[in-house]
Amino acid sequence: MIDERGAEAIATYVIADIHGEYKKFMDLLEKIRLRDSDTLYILGDVLDRGGHPIRVLLKLMEMPNVVLIAGSHENMALECLDFLRKEITEASLAEIDDELLENLILWEINGARTTMNEFRALDPDLQEDVIDYLKDALLYL
Repeated sequence: MIDERGAEAIATYVIADIHGEYKKFMDLLEKIRLRDSDTLYILGDVLDRGGHPIRVLLKLMEMPNVVLIAGSHENMALECLDFLRKEITEASLAEIDDELLENLILWEINGARTTMNEFRALDPDLQEDVIDYLKDALLYL
């Protein structure tokens, strides 16, 4: 893109509610021809519902020009992801208090299954990276 002075213009894009739709997200990036000099703001709800929410998140983590603002689905995930990293034992089950149980149920009702499945398939280091990335997401801008 060239601006009126003949200089390369820097574009700003804003999207929301990707909800695990990796192919649609990649198609959108191709359509807008996102460049490293552009900025892409994600207004939350990357996770849950669609087939590949963690795959979308891993793509965002690679992109230095993305600003993630956490949505309700990222916040629900953060309430539960640490628990999903644990081995299921009597001790870990005993840690489930009413608050964690309510958070897990609320997240499940809101489409967490695909996020849970993809997250569990990651190696422990990558799981930690995902959690750290979500914790670093802005709450507002």
